[in-house]
Amino acid sequence: MKFTYITTFSSAGIGCYGLKREGFECIATNEYLEKRMNVQRANHKCKYETGYITGDITTDEVKQRIFTEIDRWKRDENITDVDLFFATPPCQGMSNANTRKGDETQRNSLITEAVRLINRTKPKCFVFENVQTFLDTECSDDDGSLILIRDYINKQLSSSYRIASKVINFRHRGVPQNRVRTIVIGTRNDLAELSPFLLFPVKQREITLRDCIGNLESLNQGERSATDMLHFAKQVQPHHEEWMKRLKEGMSISDLEDFEYFVIGKDGIRQYTESKLIDQRFRRLRWDEPGHAITRFSGVPNTTNTIHPVDNRVLSIRELMRIDSIPDEFRWCDEQDYYEQNPDKWSEFLAANEPNIRDCIGEAVPTHVMEQVGANLKRLLEYQHFMTTGEKPLDANGKCSNPYVLLEMLNRRINATNHVTQQSVFDSYIDVYRTKDFSKRRLYVIARPEQIWYCLHQLLFVLEDADMVWIDVVAIPTITKMMFLKHLINKLPVGCNVKIRFFSGNVQTHRNRNVFAIQDLERLFLTDNGQLIPD
Repeated sequence: MKFTYITTFSSAGIGCYGLKREGFECIATNEYLEKRMNVQRANHKCKYETGYITGDITTDEVKQRIFTEIDRWKRDENITDVDLFFATPPCQGMSNANTRKGDETQRNSLITEAVRLINRTKPKCFVFENVQTFLDTECSDDDGSLILIRDYINKQLSSSYRIASKVINFRHRGVPQNRVRTIVIGTRNDLAELSPFLLFPVKQREITLRDCIGNLESLNQGERSATDMLHFAKQVQPHHEEWMKRLKEGMSISDLEDFEYFVIGKDGIRQYTESKLIDQRFRRLRWDEPGHAITRFSGVPNTTNTIHPVDNRVLSIRELMRIDSIPDEFRWCDEQDYYEQNPDKWSEFLAANEPNIRDCIGEAVPTHVMEQVGANLKRLLEYQHFMTTGEKPLDANGKCSNPYVLLEMLNRRINATNHVTQQSVFDSYIDVYRTKDFSKRRLYVIARPEQIWYCLHQLLFVLEDADMVWIDVVAIPTITKMMFLKHLINKLPVGCNVKIRFFSGNVQTHRNRNVFAIQDLERLFLTDNGQLIPD
């Protein structure tokens, strides 16, 4: 099987490098700046050179080049649909880090270009990633009026796609960075096996800076690693270094008693100012916490959370890559291997590339986030292919390891009845997700074996902050099938504490006030006339 995607506003391709690592092939990628597109070329993102499309997405010429590439893949690569459309429209008008926003409605309206492309290309699913306030920000509607981005997306796409959104802190998704973002995922209505809930990254153990970069060399001002071109201590002004020496872990200059802030004038004389110190400026990071959100200004100590936990310097490029989950094999230019083999050329490489690298990392979706989305989508596409053709996906050892396919095979052996549909489960869980907070609770759910794969991932996405989710599986015919099912459930990527229990019998004989069945969800969260019960 081929797994394909297109991407817009792709910058250096850091996020969608995670899709490449999961075996997805890029049909077309669009980025406005050539220097960032060249980073994508260095990582061999597209099979065909014509897939690298530099230019303004608002122009008909750029759009037509994307359509041409899709047609080429349908003709030459024998695909029927694009699997994934991934877009990260510029977010300066929405970001809390932008203190000089002005009128950014037109910039925010680039989301409409992505939505129009989705309507034209009809991919199997789409993913938007943006700042926390993304959906509650205004953009320009097609008639020129103002509309919330969430309303625009629903207005244009909900007739064709099932859409779910979630505000996620990436520190809880396997990325050592305290970065809060909105992810929106839509899956096409005609593909019953796909659900947006099944594609979101799941909750994972936090990774601290000590875990992430603690094994890299300690460096002083002006020093560099002898073995890693990208690990070096960027030179800063002498008085900035003196300030950093006074900071302990977690401290900023605003925490220093009797500190007087000054800048150095053109005449070399200190100019003191009484302006209010910003709490996050000149702040030293903590070893035993994830890093803070990386910005484009990571090379400057006089900005947000850029100072190493111990060393008196800002973070190196290698450290930033690790914090953004960018693999060490990621390339920043075609000649990087040559430079790495010639240490006398390292300064030349950094002079030409460091500003662009720091900008790209500061704007990027962490690689591991999209790697998880890609892995989840691949499992479901393999399942969809199995449901259509009966062909099992096989790994390098000739075995089927896709848990969804194996669960479906088990269900067929059980000859399950009353097979629940994907759409009914989705409708139920979207109501739970939008209306209730299950944090600090224990929740009990009853399910039949044939319901497990449809509901488990979605339920845990909704209830990931619960203390414990108990799932009682009823009507298991044999011990062998019970153990097989438990093994498969344990292989599914889930994000909260789960207890699986197995019972013979039926749903009706297994009730108490703490337990509800899958089919009870709408009853619990909707009124008699179908409206959501208020919180």
